[in-house]
Amino acid sequence: QANSATFNNGGGLFCASASVAVANNTFRNNSATNGAGVYLDWSPSVLTDNSFRVGAASSKGGGIYAGNASPTISNNLFTINTAANGAGIFLQYSSSAISGCTFMTNAASSSGGGVNSQNASTPSITGSTFTNNTASTGAGLYFYSVTPTITGNTFTTNTAASQGGGIYLYSAPGTIANNTFTTNSADTGSGTGGGIYAVYSSAITYANTFFDNRAFTGAGVYFYGSAPLIYSNTLRANIATNVGGGIALLSTSSASCVNNTVADNFASNGGAGIYCSALTSTAVHNNIIA
Repeated sequence: QANSATFNNGGGLFCASASVAVANNTFRNNSATNGAGVYLDWSPSVLTDNSFRVGAASSKGGGIYAGNASPTISNNLFTINTAANGAGIFLQYSSSAISGCTFMTNAASSSGGGVNSQNASTPSITGSTFTNNTASTGAGLYFYSVTPTITGNTFTTNTAASQGGGIYLYSAPGTIANNTFTTNSADTGSGTGGGIYAVYSSAITYANTFFDNRAFTGAGVYFYGSAPLIYSNTLRANIATNVGGGIALLSTSSASCVNNTVADNFASNGGAGIYCSALTSTAVHNNIIA
């Protein structure tokens, strides 16, 4: 603990062109520019049952940084870590499988309080818990120019200063299924996407539950410039201080909103259930809107 690589990478563990099994360790109070706990470069490692606590990265990866690697990250704890981007984990050109992990009270000053994944990655996030994480964008998860699979996770009381209390997607088509979003928020004064914020991201979004999420626009789900398939979700008691309490669809083409339950949501200025603006070829079919 308390190792420091202030002007370099890998405060706790540095791996370059190495395949390493990292298990049952505690990384605590370490600091670095990137990868305060662990830094992986071209290193397809396996990280299991570790604890990452109070790591501080001045740039990326308060817990783990992985570049040009495809690590397997399972059953790890990430708590009270900080970074500009990716307070828990930062992935770049890395198709990581993350499962069974807990991300709690991590803080990114810019993006990705829990996980930040960018640039040609195809990450999968399954069976993990994101609680009380914060960021400017993407308090739980942040994805930029990737194709993620996000299934069976729980997002609770994550807070974004601007967009994406639970998940932020930009140019990130993928699958979001069987997740629960509860009491996440994006700034109710101007923020968008309390549960999910998606721009130019034609994600398949199904069988999720959104309850008591909050934002200025799109408290449950916000899509812009996308062609999403939104089906078989439950959106209940979400609150928008502007428009789109449950779902907000703006400037979308060929979007489908089918077989959802959208009930007891609130919006101050319209579209408490579903708000649509500047749409083409969009289908809203067989939903329960109450």
